[in-house]
Amino acid sequence: MELGNTTRDEKLKKQLNERMQYDEKCLELYAHKKKGYVYIVFKPGYDDIFRSCGCFTESDPAYFHGKKLKQPFMIEKYRLNHADSVAALHFDASGELLYCYSREKDRKNREVRLSDEKGGSERFEHSYVDIPNPFDAGDRVRVIQERKCGVVVTSQEEWKRENECRKKQAADFGDIGITVYFREDDGRTYGDSINPLFLERYVPAEAE
Repeated sequence: MELGNTTRDEKLKKQLNERMQYDEKCLELYAHKKKGYVYIVFKPGYDDIFRSCGCFTESDPAYFHGKKLKQPFMIEKYRLNHADSVAALHFDASGELLYCYSREKDRKNREVRLSDEKGGSERFEHSYVDIPNPFDAGDRVRVIQERKCGVVVTSQEEWKRENECRKKQAADFGDIGITVYFREDDGRTYGDSINPLFLERYVPAEAE
């Protein structure tokens, strides 16, 4: 919360405080045990599609199950016999919370909302960020958090074109990525969009 204490931008300060309150309320409602609700843990598959890998009646066991996976995971809270989740938490491979959202209602039957959820680029969550990208098509890279290696497919020309488009629309931090192809142990390959901040250049030991 250092930025909220030092910025002179009153609009940004208001949004930061509001975001903190929103996240706290989301987590409070998420952790509250209710009869008829379950927590489902999801992990990414080889094709980058999240698949369920555990179902729990309380939030803590769901979290510890996800953390044992040692890879990014997600926990969604569902009401029994309903197809859509009422809340979701996204974690990195170490179990650190990255993002949360909630559609749950409090005791006064009110949903947790930001003052301007559409927001667009007016909200700090959706402002354009010029992320540095030193990689070009054909570069070998490694995902810092997971230590898996792959080959970059997105060229610098494509990256620059996409950045120009992003400047004209609301795009949050999670929308920014380059395509990297990975190979599974069984020979199958799949592509994933990854933020360049989470990548490092990879040089095989034999080439060093």
